[in-house]
Amino acid sequence: MAVLSWEQVAAVAIAVGWHPADAVIAVSITEPESSRNATVIQQGQPYATTGWGLWQITPGDSVPRFGIDRRLLKPLNNGGAAHWKWAQAGGWTPWTTWVNGLNRPFIGDAERAVAAVAHLSRKQLRQLVKDLGGPGGPTSPQVTSSEDWSPQVAHTSRHFGVSARHLVGYAAGVSGLEPKFTPPAVHLPDPATLLWQPPRRHRP
Repeated sequence: MAVLSWEQVAAVAIAVGWHPADAVIAVSITEPESSRNATVIQQGQPYATTGWGLWQITPGDSVPRFGIDRRLLKPLNNGGAAHWKWAQAGGWTPWTTWVNGLNRPFIGDAERAVAAVAHLSRKQLRQLVKDLGGPGGPTSPQVTSSEDWSPQVAHTSRHFGVSARHLVGYAAGVSGLEPKFTPPAVHLPDPATLLWQPPRRHRP
């Protein structure tokens, strides 16, 4: 069993290509889909409808470029397959948990997690998550949502001079990732003050 922290799932989501705004949705989906357990396999279903890994990819060989069956239990492989399905569908409709709104209670956790790692490069994100659980590769110790992952992120991003712990704290105080924008007021000049005046029509 390899339960990932929210920040680790966010790192996977951004590393495989989701923009941070979309990554928030992607991360929130993993809670109702798999409880963020990277190695979970849905039970009691025929092969064609069995979910695999974080985003419960079904069936296990539907996106072979990212691996088949148990290789989809590696977070980056599973995330890559999920991102491909999302792109092909043009949105989140492949996940009934999103269609039914089951991910909504976890948007706040997902926003804070994405904010904590969004400043890292894709290379750094992959470095952070490449050894996370899954058969066929190195296995990290079990990580739970209660574990503070910030020191690992801060170590990787040390040259940015920004602590992930600070970012997590900041994210908790904002409602979203996108800054609020207030358009400037537009003042139209009085036509009488313009140098150019429309020509007057002369009546015959």
